[in-house]
Amino acid sequence: MLRRLYTDGNADRLSWVIRTGASDIAQRRDQAGIYRGKVSRIQAKFMALHVGLFWGIGVFAIVKGDCLRVMADDDYMASCLAGGTDDAFIGRRIHFVNMLIEQKGLTADVEAISPAQNVAALNDA
Repeated sequence: MLRRLYTDGNADRLSWVIRTGASDIAQRRDQAGIYRGKVSRIQAKFMALHVGLFWGIGVFAIVKGDCLRVMADDDYMASCLAGGTDDAFIGRRIHFVNMLIEQKGLTADVEAISPAQNVAALNDA
């Protein structure tokens, strides 16, 4: 089944939405204390991707064999997911995301969207 994963994050909050057809499962969490106020916006977006995917697997919103489409509203995020990054913090999140994808036998791709299309947007700019 196709699952679309929308994510957003900032130094204080993380947000993700898992969309299956017309059904949405949305979550928001405070940033973990050790990261609160210390991560960049793009680093927080990758944290939201990692945590949202982990959470989605844990509550069976994403299951073995699903097709996962990561909805990236940032060109830099899309390029990092496709080709890697020199940012060690982001690189670790990508590593964990890839591990989860492999462990659960997911097929995954990235779709570039505009920020206005991101249903997980925190709207705090």
